[in-house]
Amino acid sequence: MTSRQRRLAVGVMLATLCTSLLQALPAAAGTPTIDRQPASPGIVLSAADWDRIRADPSPAASPSKDTSPLLPKRGIAAVARESRINAARMEVNGPRTAKTPLAPPPIGENPDPKALADCFTPAADSRTGHILNRFVFCQRVKAEMPVDVFQNGRLVRIGTTKFTYELITQGDNHQRRTRMFGRIQKGSVRHEGTFLWRTIAPAWPFYLVGKCEQSGVACPVAHAPVVLPFRQWDDETLWWKWDTVNQAANAEGRDRITLHDSWLELGSAISGGLVTRPGHSAPRIVRCDSADYFRLGGGHYEAACVFAETTPRLTWEIGKAPHAEVALHIANAQDFPNATWPRLVPDGQPPPRDKIIPGKYKPGDPDAPGLHRIRTEQSGTIPPDPEHRRNGERKTGACYGEGPYAAEYFGLGLPVRPRPGEQCDEYPPASTLEGADHPEYDFSVRAVLTDGNSRAGIALRDYYVHDRMLLWDVSLPLERNDRFYFEILTPAK
Repeated sequence: MTSRQRRLAVGVMLATLCTSLLQALPAAAGTPTIDRQPASPGIVLSAADWDRIRADPSPAASPSKDTSPLLPKRGIAAVARESRINAARMEVNGPRTAKTPLAPPPIGENPDPKALADCFTPAADSRTGHILNRFVFCQRVKAEMPVDVFQNGRLVRIGTTKFTYELITQGDNHQRRTRMFGRIQKGSVRHEGTFLWRTIAPAWPFYLVGKCEQSGVACPVAHAPVVLPFRQWDDETLWWKWDTVNQAANAEGRDRITLHDSWLELGSAISGGLVTRPGHSAPRIVRCDSADYFRLGGGHYEAACVFAETTPRLTWEIGKAPHAEVALHIANAQDFPNATWPRLVPDGQPPPRDKIIPGKYKPGDPDAPGLHRIRTEQSGTIPPDPEHRRNGERKTGACYGEGPYAAEYFGLGLPVRPRPGEQCDEYPPASTLEGADHPEYDFSVRAVLTDGNSRAGIALRDYYVHDRMLLWDVSLPLERNDRFYFEILTPAK
C-alpha cells in the first residue's frame, strides 16, 4: 500500500468514527437550576455506562499519581496516625492546616461565601489542597483527560482536553455528613489534538460526583453524578453538591468515632468507541462522631464530621488584647519552664531535672506532646472528671498556699499570691488531662489580671466547641484521643 493509500484509509476510518461519535452524542441540555439538583441534568446514562465507570479502576491523567482514589482498607489506628503525619507534612511544605477557627460556616445550597474567600488562597492550588480549618477544605486543580482510540491493536492518542476543576467541602456540625461542592472553572476548558477530537469535544458529556469510602466500603452519597457537555461546564459558574453520609457502624469509643476518605471523581460519561479514564482529587480523611455534649450559646451540636488531617491549635499573640497576659504566661511556660512557678526545689538549690510542660505547637512534628480535653462540669448523670478537681486543688496550693496540696508547694509556689483584681492562671489549663495533677508533666502558675484571665477561659471554652475537641475517652488509647496545642505568636517587628 502506498503512502497516499494509507493516508486515504486513515481518513476514511476517522471520518467513519467521527460520524458514529456525533450520532452517539446526546443533544445539548438547557441550563439547570441551582436550587434543585436534577438526578442527571442534560444526559441520561444507561446502566451499562455506569457499570463501566464504576468498574474501571485505572487512573486518569490527574495531578495525583495514585493508581486509584480508593485507599486500602486499614484500621482506625492506622488512619488516625496517617492523619497526624499528613498534617505535619503539609505544615512543613507550607502552613496549610487549620489555625484557630471561628464558628463552623452554615451548610446551604451553595458554598459559604466567607469560606470560599478564606479558603481559595494559593494554598488551594497545591496537590494536597487547603484545609482552612477542621470544617472546611478546598482545592483547585489543573487536570487533563487524554483521549485514545484502538488502531491496529494499540492505543493511539487523538486528543486531550485540559481544564481546571474546583471543589470545596464543608463538614456538618449537626450530623454525620459532609457536603462537597464541585465545578469546572469557567473558561478553563481547552481541547487539543486531532481535528476529530476538537470537533466533537465541546459536546462530549463529562461527569463530576462526590465519593466516599469507609473501612473498605463505599459510603452513601446523596445526589447523583452531574453530567454536562464540556461546552456547558466551560460556560457556567454554578456549584454542584454531593452529601456523603457517614455510618456509625463499626464506630469506636464513647463518641462513636469513625474515619473515612472523601474525594471528587470526574471523567467521561460515555465511551463512544474512545478510551478515557476517570480521574479524582486527592482523597482527604474525615472524622465523624456522635458526641452529644457540645453546647454553646443555646446551640446543641450532637454529631459532626471534621477533617482529620489537621493539627488543632488555639492561636494567640503576645501583647494583643484581650488575653495578652495569659498568652505571655503560656509562652514563658513553653519556652522557659524552669523559670516558672512552682519550682522543683527552693530557689538557690540545683534542680534535679528540667521541668517538662506540654502543649506547644511544633509545625511538622506529629508526635509533639499535646493536650487532651477533660470533662469540667456535670453532664446529665455524668460527673466531671476527677482530674479537673485535682488540677484545681494543686493550682490553689501553688498559687495561694491553701488546700490539700498547700504543704507540698510550701516555699515552691508563687512568692506573692495574686492581689485584688488578679487571678491565678495555670498552664496547662485545668480543663486538660495534662493539667497540674498529671503524674508525668509539670505545670506553671502566674498572677494575671482577672478580666484577661476570664476572657481567656471563655475563648478556650468556645474553641473546644468550634474545633470539635472531643473529651478524653479512657477506653481509647492515647494516640486515638483528640489532642490540641497552643500556638503563641510573637508580634511582628
